[in-house]
Amino acid sequence: MELTVKNPFVILSTDASEIGWTSFLHTKNGELMVAEKWYENWHLKSSNLREMVAVLMSLRAFSPILQQTNVDCLLFQTDNTTTESCLRKWRPSKALIHIAMIISQLLKNLNVSFVTEHIKGIHNNKADALSGMAHHEDYSISIPALNQAITFLQLVSTTDLFASRTMKQCKRYYNLQQDRGAVRRNAMSFSWTGERPLIHCPIEMIPRVINKINKDQIDALLILLQQCIYKFKQLLPKISSEIDLGPSQQVLDQGPKMMNLEFKLPPGNTKALRVTSRLEKIVVIQIATAAGLDSGTVNNLITK
Repeated sequence: MELTVKNPFVILSTDASEIGWTSFLHTKNGELMVAEKWYENWHLKSSNLREMVAVLMSLRAFSPILQQTNVDCLLFQTDNTTTESCLRKWRPSKALIHIAMIISQLLKNLNVSFVTEHIKGIHNNKADALSGMAHHEDYSISIPALNQAITFLQLVSTTDLFASRTMKQCKRYYNLQQDRGAVRRNAMSFSWTGERPLIHCPIEMIPRVINKINKDQIDALLILLQQCIYKFKQLLPKISSEIDLGPSQQVLDQGPKMMNLEFKLPPGNTKALRVTSRLEKIVVIQIATAAGLDSGTVNNLITK
């Protein structure tokens, strides 16, 4: 396949690991990111295959944006020499040919030309760092940064929903793993109604977490990378107030697993948001009154 080479103004960078994949899309309007784990029924045995599939998944994820912004040329950056060569020459090995054909067809459907650039691993630090951070769930907001957020946002959390025994920031906490010190395992399986939680979740869980915030009608202190706010802005509940805590390397603490694996924290800033999905009192009164509830019951509802 031959594509007409144009001058690209959009850059796509990807990274893949045994656990999942990560991608950044750099445009003139800002930077977007996506990070997901591999599906359990996928059998991606080689690193080259994982890297190629990461390119495919990234293009699928960013297709609406590429179409909306009328992108006609894309610069792809990777630190994997096989992937770069395959996409530049369009001569994939037998193991990669099926994925390469799907990528080629997708680019054709998008009417986007594709040029490649190999970058050394040390220069692919953003995608690499986000990949490690996204899938190993072993980091937390530092105590000074959390105190700054609590003071500014005027919200003291009652529980830490995504924590571990060594990385918890509240006395009451939930752990994704088995932990006798935790309130319960896996906060996503329980109601958050009545809590004012601290939420600093793994990146690939953000959409599910936002949906649950909206469902359970709560106030929450939400910690997010700036890039994640750009991507999930349309999904977020009402933001009452927010504070930019500064560069991630200065406000996030790595856990022992990330340090042992020598993962780095990604560039960019981290923000703390006070979000609310609770119905306003006037709305509650209107709904309750329309439902025929007496005044005493209505008062109980709006004072909870």
